[in-house]
Amino acid sequence: MAEPIIALVGGETLLGSDVRELIADRLPQVRTRLVGAQADNSVILTAEQGEAAVITNLDSERLSTAKAVVLAGSPDSSRKAMAMLRNAPEVPVYDMTGALEDLPEARLAPEVARVRVVPHPAASLLTAMMRTLHPRHTVERMVAQIMAPASEHGRAGVDELQKQTTELLSFQPVSKLVFPDQAAFNLLAGTLGAVETRIDKHLASLLGRTPELPLPSVRLLQAPVMHGYSFSIWVQVAAERDAVPATLKDGGFDVWPDGAPHTMSVAGETGMSVGALEADRSDHRGYWIWAVADQFRVGAAQCVALLESVL
Repeated sequence: MAEPIIALVGGETLLGSDVRELIADRLPQVRTRLVGAQADNSVILTAEQGEAAVITNLDSERLSTAKAVVLAGSPDSSRKAMAMLRNAPEVPVYDMTGALEDLPEARLAPEVARVRVVPHPAASLLTAMMRTLHPRHTVERMVAQIMAPASEHGRAGVDELQKQTTELLSFQPVSKLVFPDQAAFNLLAGTLGAVETRIDKHLASLLGRTPELPLPSVRLLQAPVMHGYSFSIWVQVAAERDAVPATLKDGGFDVWPDGAPHTMSVAGETGMSVGALEADRSDHRGYWIWAVADQFRVGAAQCVALLESVL
């Protein structure tokens, strides 16, 4: 029997790189067909398991002959790929870009549909934390400020943050092609509204399955870091506030009892690390949690888990 083929659109992106690594690790029976995000005749060379690999251009044949299609490129490439798959309704599509979630045939995973939208990593992680804490502590409220990295904008964001840093240290004008303002050595609010809305929508869908849980209030900030999400979370509980660290540890979270994790400590990890755990001094039911996660790795792990369930 021929090995199943997964077509990965955006194999050249930072997110695509994590997806293909986890497919190789967890689905050794699968062959990944790397497809670029451009519908032209360009060919990209990359490394795959220590060997040279070719990322071919976006076309309908490479997509429609696959067992499943994963979209990890730009929103525009996702829409182009979906248009090419209109005549191949038997091929499931896993959208990691959020570009297709408003289509009638799209559903937020784990619901089964033609287009299976992979939940935003921040929404998945906050949902997991709520579901872990609520049975023992009864969560009454959660507020999360999320610091998003330059990699939220892909390689272009990482490159521009590096360029801005060099320009500032050289007393040169700052480039602003990706970010609306100076991101280096700075925090920007109100610049990631579309992503913030997507997190809110996914939280509402995921937590809608457990209506007794309140919806968290979320604010997304642009941080001057290259990669990884940082969360400052305040949670209000009705019972056993001091047992929150133990509950998180029992729930599978990586708990740092004597310090605060940072984004470098979770690079390449598929879970969430929490630390700087402190009772709120002004609210006897409040609790502070600092958390970090590699957002691309978390998203890639979710996608590969969905593929595992159907292959």
